[in-house]
Amino acid sequence: MGRKASFICQLCGKDAGSIAVIDNDHVRLHGLNDRTEIANSEAFKAIDNSDARALYHLNEEYVSFYCPRCDCFYCNEHWKKRVLFDDGFYDATYGECPAGHERRMDD
Repeated sequence: MGRKASFICQLCGKDAGSIAVIDNDHVRLHGLNDRTEIANSEAFKAIDNSDARALYHLNEEYVSFYCPRCDCFYCNEHWKKRVLFDDGFYDATYGECPAGHERRMDD
Protein backbone atom coordinates (compact mmCIF):
# COMPACT_ATOMS: atom_id res chain seq x y z
CA MET A 1 0.00 0.00 0.00
CA GLY A 2 1.19 3.51 -0.79
CA ARG A 3 1.17 6.55 1.43
CA LYS A 4 -2.46 7.52 1.96
CA ALA A 5 -4.74 9.08 4.55
CA SER A 6 -8.42 8.11 4.50
CA PHE A 7 -11.19 9.71 6.51
CA ILE A 8 -14.65 8.41 7.50
CA CYS A 9 -17.91 10.38 7.68
CA GLN A 10 -18.81 11.28 11.26
CA LEU A 11 -22.52 10.64 10.63
CA CYS A 12 -22.81 7.51 8.51
CA GLY A 13 -19.40 5.81 8.56
CA LYS A 14 -19.00 5.97 4.78
CA ASP A 15 -15.85 7.16 3.06
CA ALA A 16 -15.62 10.96 3.38
CA GLY A 17 -12.43 11.29 1.34
CA SER A 18 -8.75 10.57 1.08
CA ILE A 19 -5.44 12.00 -0.02
CA ALA A 20 -2.63 9.87 -1.42
CA VAL A 21 0.97 10.51 -2.43
CA ILE A 22 1.45 9.66 -6.11
CA ASP A 23 5.04 10.85 -6.64
CA ASN A 24 7.66 13.18 -5.14
CA ASP A 25 5.68 16.32 -5.97
CA HIS A 26 1.98 15.39 -6.20
CA VAL A 27 -0.97 14.03 -4.27
CA ARG A 28 -4.29 12.63 -5.47
CA LEU A 29 -7.43 13.97 -3.80
CA HIS A 30 -10.60 11.91 -3.48
CA GLY A 31 -13.81 13.33 -2.03
CA LEU A 32 -15.49 16.47 -3.28
CA ASN A 33 -12.37 17.25 -5.32
CA ASP A 34 -11.12 14.26 -7.30
CA ARG A 35 -7.93 15.61 -8.78
CA THR A 36 -4.16 15.81 -8.56
CA GLU A 37 -2.43 18.66 -6.71
CA ILE A 38 1.16 19.75 -6.12
CA ALA A 39 2.41 18.91 -2.62
CA ASN A 40 5.53 19.15 -0.51
CA SER A 41 7.25 17.31 2.33
CA GLU A 42 4.98 18.96 4.93
CA ALA A 43 1.92 17.54 3.15
CA PHE A 44 3.54 14.11 2.90
CA LYS A 45 4.26 14.15 6.66
CA ALA A 46 0.64 15.13 7.40
CA ILE A 47 -0.58 12.30 5.15
CA ASP A 48 1.69 9.81 6.94
CA ASN A 49 0.16 10.98 10.25
CA SER A 50 -3.43 11.21 8.91
CA ASP A 51 -3.37 14.77 10.26
CA ALA A 52 -6.40 16.52 8.73
CA ARG A 53 -5.79 19.76 10.63
CA ALA A 54 -2.28 20.07 9.23
CA LEU A 55 -3.50 19.23 5.73
CA TYR A 56 -6.26 21.83 6.04
CA HIS A 57 -3.78 24.51 7.09
CA LEU A 58 -1.43 23.64 4.22
CA ASN A 59 -4.20 23.71 1.61
CA GLU A 60 -7.91 23.73 2.51
CA GLU A 61 -8.72 21.82 -0.67
CA TYR A 62 -6.58 18.84 0.38
CA VAL A 63 -9.40 17.88 2.79
CA SER A 64 -12.52 19.48 1.29
CA PHE A 65 -14.66 17.06 3.31
CA TYR A 66 -13.29 18.33 6.66
CA CYS A 67 -15.08 20.87 8.87
CA PRO A 68 -12.41 22.57 10.97
CA ARG A 69 -14.97 24.08 13.37
CA CYS A 70 -16.49 20.65 14.13
CA ASP A 71 -13.14 18.90 13.72
CA CYS A 72 -15.12 16.25 11.82
CA PHE A 73 -15.29 14.69 8.38
CA TYR A 74 -18.50 14.37 6.36
CA CYS A 75 -19.21 12.53 3.11
CA ASN A 76 -20.70 14.31 0.10
CA GLU A 77 -24.22 13.30 1.18
CA HIS A 78 -24.00 15.37 4.36
CA TRP A 79 -22.62 18.62 2.94
CA LYS A 80 -25.05 21.21 1.55
CA LYS A 81 -23.07 22.52 -1.41
CA ARG A 82 -23.45 25.81 -3.22
CA VAL A 83 -21.64 26.30 -6.54
CA LEU A 84 -20.88 29.87 -7.58
CA PHE A 85 -20.36 31.14 -11.12
CA ASP A 86 -18.91 34.47 -12.21
CA ASP A 87 -19.88 35.68 -15.70
CA GLY A 88 -20.88 32.13 -16.62
CA PHE A 89 -17.61 30.53 -15.45
CA TYR A 90 -17.07 28.33 -12.42
CA ASP A 91 -15.79 30.35 -9.47
CA ALA A 92 -15.99 28.26 -6.28
CA THR A 93 -17.92 25.70 -4.27
CA TYR A 94 -18.98 26.42 -0.70
CA GLY A 95 -20.36 23.85 1.67
CA GLU A 96 -22.34 23.85 4.89
CA CYS A 97 -21.70 20.96 7.27
CA PRO A 98 -24.58 19.35 9.23
CA ALA A 99 -23.86 21.71 12.16
CA GLY A 100 -24.33 24.74 9.90
CA HIS A 101 -20.68 25.77 9.53
CA GLU A 102 -19.83 27.12 6.08
CA ARG A 103 -16.46 26.82 4.37
CA ARG A 104 -14.99 27.15 0.90
CA MET A 105 -14.51 23.64 -0.43
CA ASP A 106 -13.09 24.35 -3.89
CA ASP A 107 -11.79 27.47 -5.57
